[in-house]
This record gives sequence, C-alpha cells and structure tokens, in this order.
Amino acid sequence: MKKESVKALTMVELLVALVISSILILMVGVLSNIALSSHKQLREAGDVYSDIFYGLSRMTFLARKASVLTLDNTWPNPPWVSNVLIVDNSGFGLYQPAGQKVDFVFVPDKNDKTVTEPLLTQADTMTFTVSTPVGKSVAVGIRGTKQNESFAVNNFVVMRRN
Repeated sequence: MKKESVKALTMVELLVALVISSILILMVGVLSNIALSSHKQLREAGDVYSDIFYGLSRMTFLARKASVLTLDNTWPNPPWVSNVLIVDNSGFGLYQPAGQKVDFVFVPDKNDKTVTEPLLTQADTMTFTVSTPVGKSVAVGIRGTKQNESFAVNNFVVMRRN
C-alpha cells in the first residue's frame, strides 16, 4: 500500500502570504487616497472656474444688449472693494463686508445696492479689473485664490452690439 502524502501549508508560507497580501492592500489604499485627493482638487478648481465663467457670460449677455457700459467708483467702500462695471441699470463688482471673504456679485438694480446675486463666493483674495470703456467694449480681469486654488482670467473682452 502506498502512503499518501498530505500537502499542507507551513506557518512560514502562511506568514509570507499574509505579508504580501497586506502590502498589496496597503498599496491599493494609498493609491485610492491619492486619487481621491486629486479628484477633490480638480473638482474645486472646476467649481471656481465654472462660477467665474458663469458670471462673465452673464456680463457678456447683458452688455451685448446694453446701451451704456461705464465704470463707477462711487459705491460705498467698504463693502465694495473695486470699481463696479455698470451695464445699463445693473452692475458687477467685488463685495466684501467687514471681516468676511470676497464675493464677485451681480447687482440687478444699481439703485438698490443691497440686493446682490453672488457669482463667486468666499474667495480668500480677489481682484476685479475693468479697462476704461472705449467705444463699445471693456476688458475684464478676475484673479485671486479660493480654498488654496489660484485662478486668473485676464483680458476677457465684453462688447455691446448696438
């Protein structure tokens, strides 16, 4: 009668398999953490630029049918941080109440400056530059940081058609 040999794993083989599988699981965890943080940064940057370009497209839409494009620096400072671009009876500018972060806002009625529609909110820093209106166009620039994400849009041209 033949003796059957029983194949079994030794303790050393089990420990080696455990160590290798632990390293693989750790690598998967590290890689997924890197991917999640990268995704979060991209999403935040996308949100900032989406808000800015929404505001700029709104500005462009209103300016195209406007009869007047002007700059106004007489709005109360603070909370208004820079010149305000006046498009007919509405305005675009930076608003920063005392001790708060900066907002890029749209004001539907320049005669009621208390009603604002936020376009980009809670930026750590922000500058809004508008070239002096020449004829039918102005060049707009917005730059700053929000949640450690830098953003910059320079020389965005806004034109009126009529």
